[in-house]
Formats: sequence, C-alpha cells, structure tokens
Amino acid sequence: MHDGRARVNPVNCRNNATAQAGVPIRPRATSIDAPACAGVLALCVAIALAAVPECGDSPERSSRGVWMRTAIFLLAALTAAPALAQDGFSYFRSPSDNIHCAIMDLDDYKGVRCDLRDAMITYPRPKDCDLDWGDAFEVADTGKGAPLCAGDTVEVPDARVLQYGETISRAGLSCTSRRSGMTCKNAEGHGFTVSRGGQKVF
Repeated sequence: MHDGRARVNPVNCRNNATAQAGVPIRPRATSIDAPACAGVLALCVAIALAAVPECGDSPERSSRGVWMRTAIFLLAALTAAPALAQDGFSYFRSPSDNIHCAIMDLDDYKGVRCDLRDAMITYPRPKDCDLDWGDAFEVADTGKGAPLCAGDTVEVPDARVLQYGETISRAGLSCTSRRSGMTCKNAEGHGFTVSRGGQKVF
C-alpha cells in the first residue's frame, strides 16, 4: 500500500465517519533523508501550524490538532535511529515486514496504530474519505478500535521486529505479534487485529 512516493492530499475539518469515531485525518509522511531535511521540515511545520485556523466541533478534531500530531509524526520519523522507543513513541513491525506499528504515549493522546503495506481491504471505503483507506488502524487508550482515513504512515526505517509470540506494552496499550497477524488493544479490551488477509476492530 505504501509505495514511498509523495502524495499531496487535502486536510479537511469535517465530520466524516472516522472523525466521528475520534480518528483524525492526517497527511501521509514519506521517507526522507533526515540530516538534509530536518531543518526545512521544522520551518515548514512552524509555518503550517501558524497558518491553519482552529475549526471542527472539538479541540481533538480541529485542523490545528491534526497538523500538530502530523508534525510530531514527521519529526519523530526523521530523527528515528534504529527505532524501538523514543520520547512518546515505540515503533515496531512484524517479522514479515508487512505490518508497521507505533504506540503513542503523549501528554494529550495515548493510542496505538498499525499500517499494512499490503492487504485485502475488509472495510468498505466511506464516501467522504478521499485519502488512503483500509490499510491503517488505530485504537486509543479508551474506546473501540477503528480503521483510519489517513494520508500518512507510522512506518520508520529499522523499527524493532516484534517476533511471533512476543508482546509489547506501553501506556496501558499492548500489541501481540502472531503468524496470523498483529493484535493491539487497550486496557478495556478494545482494539484491532490486522493481517494481509483481513482486518477486524473490536
């Protein structure tokens, strides 16, 4: 699903299916050489954050909030060393390299997201999703898991391989890697299971 090519997508403040589920719409990041681009990206992020007005029906769903979390994702990806954990993020992937995930342990948000490089999409695309659909799933520390209408990725180079049978836990969230797929859930027991052959939220 993630071909590595840059794609420019609009970010809209709108109440679509994923926004109503508490899932933001974010632009997809691409792999960039960190030393050459970190300074330029930081400047662009600052300009974007200053230019985008507040909108939406709650602070969590505002356009500014979307851009703020996008900025965090991009800067974290640029500075990622062989990545297991850094401030606020734990990155990992399946042994097949098809599933890439990140646990987010931030002051204003805690959740886990997994992206699939290749998948048979289970959930039908909502009419109001004009970004990528069906290859990314997320669950917060409370509430149910959900597919994402998103334009970014949590995939970073050299993320830790979570071997089959292993579990990683952080901030009340846990993910277990199995040959049948990756299962992530919160302390309430809600979450998702994703694999190339199918995806399920609960």
